[in-house]
Amino acid sequence: LVVVPAPAAAPWTAIAFLADRTSLLDAAVRPAAARAESPPGTVMTVRDESGAVVAGDAALGDIAGRPLATMELGRSFPGLRATVVVADPEALAAGTRSSRRYWLFVLAGAALAVAAASVLAVRAVLREVRLARMKSDFVSNLSHELRTPLTSMRMFVETLQEGRVRDEAERKECIDVIAHETDRLSSLVDRVLTFASFAKGRAPIDLAPGDLADAARRAAALFRKRAESAGATLEVRVQGGVPEVRLDRDAVVQVILNLLDNAVKHAGHDGAKIRVTVAASEGGAAVSVDDDGPGVPERERELVFEEFYRGDDTLSRRTQGAGIGLALCRRIVLAHGGTVRAERSAGLGGASFRVWLPASARSAPGRDATARDTTSRDTTSRDAPARGGDRAEATS
Repeated sequence: LVVVPAPAAAPWTAIAFLADRTSLLDAAVRPAAARAESPPGTVMTVRDESGAVVAGDAALGDIAGRPLATMELGRSFPGLRATVVVADPEALAAGTRSSRRYWLFVLAGAALAVAAASVLAVRAVLREVRLARMKSDFVSNLSHELRTPLTSMRMFVETLQEGRVRDEAERKECIDVIAHETDRLSSLVDRVLTFASFAKGRAPIDLAPGDLADAARRAAALFRKRAESAGATLEVRVQGGVPEVRLDRDAVVQVILNLLDNAVKHAGHDGAKIRVTVAASEGGAAVSVDDDGPGVPERERELVFEEFYRGDDTLSRRTQGAGIGLALCRRIVLAHGGTVRAERSAGLGGASFRVWLPASARSAPGRDATARDTTSRDTTSRDAPARGGDRAEATS
């Protein structure tokens, strides 16, 4: 121990500790060497100026071979150096391969993560672009749908105002067309307003125990004139034992009307066959609307229920519609706790839209036997307006 006195004005005192080399080796170097870890297949030793091993395994340290690494311990331990040599080349090679594989897996995982994030980002961007395009199409289609009945009404009103009708029968025809177009415009506005209410979370649904078969018959009766003008045959079948379900009758009637109008517009030919079937199903009741048209492609059977979606095929683009009919149907059905899906019609070969509603708590077997209601055929234009939804999706 050496104490160096400080000057009188200095606030410090220098103290130095002196230790012999053997004590330093025993107290610091050898314990540190024992705790040090080296790669598998290698040995680390500490050597003095003559090359003798002073710390580490002397037997292994004497293995001849080129040192992997050598490091001077510095001024605190003059003349000492740490050396790492190969003791087992196979173990070292295996450890190197293992380390290489580990980092390759790490890099591969990072690359996959980056690729997955890129794919998700691209999908999100594409979805936003597609949604923006569908909204633009929706505005365009809705504008067209509103303009068409307004133009027709204005033309016939001007005809009546200017007295260009030849007789009373022609006057009555003009008035009938105006009334028809008024109903069509009112139906479209109601459908858009109802859709907006659902989109804002204000679902105007009042559930109560009711008869799904009665709602189906009511919708078919309202749709009869539209089916006749389109030259379509509408058939209603109600199987026995249909349980009572919880429903909002007017809302369910609107759903079935949407599906019926959908079927007429997309059947693609005069004399189309449309079938409405009501039956008990899986703890509730289901109503299916089938047609003999081209059907819905399997890849689009989920997309057709998205807002503003319209398919890319020619038939879908020719048909009228704003692209919210099936989206509105799904929102109404979900508000009832039910499900709706599109599939291939087993009986008619075209599209089949099936709506399922859960049975009510006081459900009882239905008293209706199988019933059938077929409309007469007509050869008038398929473009005649009617209340109901529009199939906003493609058919195959």
